[in-house]
Parts: sequence; structure tokens; C-alpha cells
Amino acid sequence: MQTHEYKNTMDCLRQTMKGEGFLALYKGMSSPLIASTLFTSIMFGSYESFRQYFCRDPNHKFTFVEFTISCCATGFIETLLYTPFEHLKIKLQTQYDQSKIFFFFFFSFSFFYLI
Repeated sequence: MQTHEYKNTMDCLRQTMKGEGFLALYKGMSSPLIASTLFTSIMFGSYESFRQYFCRDPNHKFTFVEFTISCCATGFIETLLYTPFEHLKIKLQTQYDQSKIFFFFFFSFSFFYLI
């Protein structure tokens, strides 16, 4: 939830740059860039795994029901894995304390190395 009130977009830009500096415009971007790359590959990989599970026989035609189940299962897996990173992105983009920025950037990068 935003805590500052702005008159318009330019006022928001001016106040943000005045209060937090130019780099504040990019805070919170490292986590979504890395996460979107990671989770796009997970999404395609899990969909392909489910598709191969249903189509073990090369002559088997992928039915609409199998397609729907594969897509729903893929979405469920992606949602479970992606939600913590989306939460981190929101925390990074809405913080106003400069001293906490390094901690969140360090946490977001170090968490990816643990996976």
C-alpha cells in the first residue's frame, strides 16, 4: 500500500527522485526480471512434462481434456512457486527506507542461488 499522496504522475516522479534518488525508479526490478526468466522456463518445462505424461504413445492425439488438465496443473505449480517472488517484488517497490534496499536486493539474489 502506498503511503505518499501525489498530485499526478510527474509529481510522483519528482518526489521519488528528490526523496530517494534516481535509482529508486528501478528498485524492485531485479527480482521480477530474474523470476520471470526462471518461471517461464519452469512453466514450459512443466507443461511439456504433463503433455508427455498423457502422450506416452507417439500415435496418441492430445485431447482437449488432457490439454486442460496439463494447463491447470502447470498454472497451479507456477502459482505455488511464483507467489513468494511476487510478494518480494511488491515489498521492494513500496519501501521508502533507503537502508533496507540493500537487504532486500541481497535476499532476492541469494534466494535464487539456494534453488
